[in-house]
Amino acid sequence: MDRRVSFGLCAAALVLFHLALTEHFLGFGTAFSAQPIGGDDFETHIAQTYRVLEGLEKYGKSWVYDVKLLAGQPEGTIFDADNKGWEIWTYALYRLGVPKGMAFNLYILGAHLGCPLALFLAARLFGIRRLASLLAALFGSLLWFFDSFNHWAWWVGMVAYGSAGYFVVLPMACFYRFVQDRKLRHAIAAAVLLALAHLNHPYSFFVLAPAFGALYLQHARSFVRREHMLVAGIAVFTLGVNAYWLHAAFSHWHYILDSAYFGQTGPSYLVADFFGILMSPSDTGVIGTRAATRFLCLALAVCALVAWRRERDTRFVVFVTTLGVAFALSYFGPYIPHAGQVQPYRHVVPLGYVSAIAAAAAVEHVFASGALAAAAASVRWVLGAAVLLVGQLLARDALYFLPEYVPPVRPAIDGAKSPITEHGYGWMDEDKKHAHVPYRLPRAEYYQHGVRELVSWLEKNTQTGDRVLIDSPPLGERLAWRSDLEVLGGFRQKNIEHAYSNFFRLFENPVSDELVTDYLSAYAVRWVVLHHARPDLERSPWLEQVEDLGGLRIYRNRVAVSQLRQGKGRLRARTNRIEVWASDPAEDLVLSYHFHEMLRCHPDCRIQREPNKLSRVGFIRVPAASPREFVIWNGYQ
Repeated sequence: MDRRVSFGLCAAALVLFHLALTEHFLGFGTAFSAQPIGGDDFETHIAQTYRVLEGLEKYGKSWVYDVKLLAGQPEGTIFDADNKGWEIWTYALYRLGVPKGMAFNLYILGAHLGCPLALFLAARLFGIRRLASLLAALFGSLLWFFDSFNHWAWWVGMVAYGSAGYFVVLPMACFYRFVQDRKLRHAIAAAVLLALAHLNHPYSFFVLAPAFGALYLQHARSFVRREHMLVAGIAVFTLGVNAYWLHAAFSHWHYILDSAYFGQTGPSYLVADFFGILMSPSDTGVIGTRAATRFLCLALAVCALVAWRRERDTRFVVFVTTLGVAFALSYFGPYIPHAGQVQPYRHVVPLGYVSAIAAAAAVEHVFASGALAAAAASVRWVLGAAVLLVGQLLARDALYFLPEYVPPVRPAIDGAKSPITEHGYGWMDEDKKHAHVPYRLPRAEYYQHGVRELVSWLEKNTQTGDRVLIDSPPLGERLAWRSDLEVLGGFRQKNIEHAYSNFFRLFENPVSDELVTDYLSAYAVRWVVLHHARPDLERSPWLEQVEDLGGLRIYRNRVAVSQLRQGKGRLRARTNRIEVWASDPAEDLVLSYHFHEMLRCHPDCRIQREPNKLSRVGFIRVPAASPREFVIWNGYQ
């Protein structure tokens, strides 16, 4: 068969394969819905994106003072640094007339569809032939859908990092082509793609900096002045494109907190991943460990490195450096100073995709060298058996994510239901309704039990601006982006000091009635929603339970509270703006909103930071001699 025909058929089969899996796990109808895909981290990213869209549209700024979350916090500065590409994508499509929710969803669809294409293009740029490059694309597709951490990343809402993991191969490959051919178009492509990679996710730096550095040092002596200038230009362009959010982040750096909460792994996780054992869901995801494709690509990549080293291939340095750094971060993070701040286990994602390209090169090398054809028949039989075994392992991983296609376990001879699942594990719950989690988007209905009813109840029974404390992080974020309530809750490990206005971050364990009362008063909490038991709140004399919706218990504050903690008057708050009227000019006013150094007061008034033992940031004080009506707004300087 003609090679072009063979390539076309293989390419078509790969495209259909990837599209079919995308339809199964995401669904094109879901992606083109005006309702944003929610649940878990998606809720956080919706809240971030919508607030930044508001800032860009109304103020021409990429961050805002957000009064709807955490009693006033700077949104679009530090915690959403991993969401910048998603925000810009959504804003661009929204400006073109696409509904916000659909624009948000289309980023997720684009992330799904882009994986095999990125791997194919990068493989070609690294000098791998077309058919072998298709193999790299196939490995990429298998990693995206059937490697547990890759799958967990995009399923739980870390779509930006999931896509960043494979996107990094493109600037890396373009820069490799530049140092090989010294052509301007490759330098321009490397600059654009490097800038986009960091816009998509800043942790791209920890993979691309070693890769670019290794390539530059390997070839720097042969560069002329123009080529050195082009390399500098690539770095400057990348900084320039990302300068807007870097400036916002560094201007708020004094608020930053420890980020070493998730992905904190060590050498034992390497063993666990190899044998498919889940050690810690907080580090590797609430998902069964499945990493056959990852270790297959790694094994083949090592073979490629050995061959390239022996042949003095120029690809050896960039791949051994990149793979070495990603592997060290993934499995030896505790031994690297400060690596815990970047959740080092995340780097198994780029580790797999970079390995996939080297793996395809290894397979190509075997066939191109004629070693397979020259091997004895017995060797080929052994290799065939090994391929069959590998195929079985890959298929077993895939079936974990495709429970719909696994026949159900038959009842025992006495008619009793099997005590274990199709995969040989115990049932997920007592009534045995959901023996296996379908890791698909959108979430199955039972994930949302009581959520819609709660949102509807709060919308009907609360007033605009009411403060609600909630212990469910995703639900807190959802209320913040879709309701008119002010929320104390959301993602609990947010890495800015304002996160400690969340009662459940401030007090991890039950506290005294006095502290509960102080908190409810200081933060003007009118409603409390509990999903889990919290005795200190449940017994508080200030709170009375008014509803129970599927285990979500709603409490109302019996005591009248106001965001005006001291002084008389009325107020109304919205993004970047707090309006006060009917106040007494002779009194100091204290507002239960976080102080921010860029807030300004008009007319003829000023603001000060009001310390409070329950707030690391402090509240807003407006000294006496202010007018009866005034506005506090974000001055951005």
